[in-house]
Amino acid sequence: MLMQPWAILIRSPVLEPWLKISKPKKVGLCLNDDLLLGSARDTQPVSHEAVEMFSFEHPFDAASKRAIRTHLIKNQLDTAPATIILDPKKYQYFLIDDIDTEEKYKKEAIQWGLTDFLDYPAEDAVIEYIELPAKNTMQTKKMIYAFAVHKEVIAHYQAWAADCKINIAQIDIWQNTIKHLLCDQDALTGVMMIVLRPDMAEIVIVRNKEIYLLRQLDISVAKYKFLQEKIEAEAFYNDLCVEIHRTIDFCTSKIVQPNVSQILLYDDMHLTIDFPKIEEILGIKIKSILMDENIQEKNIDAKFVFAYGAMSGVIS
Repeated sequence: MLMQPWAILIRSPVLEPWLKISKPKKVGLCLNDDLLLGSARDTQPVSHEAVEMFSFEHPFDAASKRAIRTHLIKNQLDTAPATIILDPKKYQYFLIDDIDTEEKYKKEAIQWGLTDFLDYPAEDAVIEYIELPAKNTMQTKKMIYAFAVHKEVIAHYQAWAADCKINIAQIDIWQNTIKHLLCDQDALTGVMMIVLRPDMAEIVIVRNKEIYLLRQLDISVAKYKFLQEKIEAEAFYNDLCVEIHRTIDFCTSKIVQPNVSQILLYDDMHLTIDFPKIEEILGIKIKSILMDENIQEKNIDAKFVFAYGAMSGVIS
């Protein structure tokens, strides 16, 4: 489920009303203060059509905004519906019990329920949530992931998009792109995506195109940068596998059995990973996300994976 309420919030009258016009292309953008990564293609591409990928450093600088605008107009992307992926540092998410209230009041109830967890006033938060699958038992309460982003962040993205001639269809989170990255998936089995970052690892479990679990692991991946050394490698693999088991066990006990049959790994640090070693410990198939058939077929460069997922999720 895309973050439609955020999309409604960020639509700007200076942008072409995307809902009323048939768009020939669609765009996915991953944005932070240092880098913009973009992916674009026709909404109805022919088989094996190349995906356009582009990047700009320091995208909020005036010169960069001019360059982005020029590129989009030149390539007829300025009117294409675009999904922008929020910088992960700009939002927070929380696993909480579902709130027993009418749907129209739920976001307000979540907003005030997060008061003690936000470092800014709750009334300044824009709220979205994802409902998680529930166990088939009356004893287990349904759970949700609640997402909070400061309203000024949305306003900042909106102003930037207007300056760059970007036609925003929705703002989303990188975790949601996983659903669009995967090939046709067996509805009975789940896939775990692990993203290794210098200061942490993040996990997303997806089954039947639904998010089952999100988790941040307190593993400082940077300290394992010398994985060619046997002791360092053993410590890293053991730590990672322990956390993977804990994640699956938690999902099974608190949410629903994810039936993880495959693990995909995205390495932000270009480490040399011993995949057979991890498979041996876990007993679950594991490979790089770049080896996924969908990614290989489109010949997607590693750093553009999530921009591609964002583009694939655009509602044309």
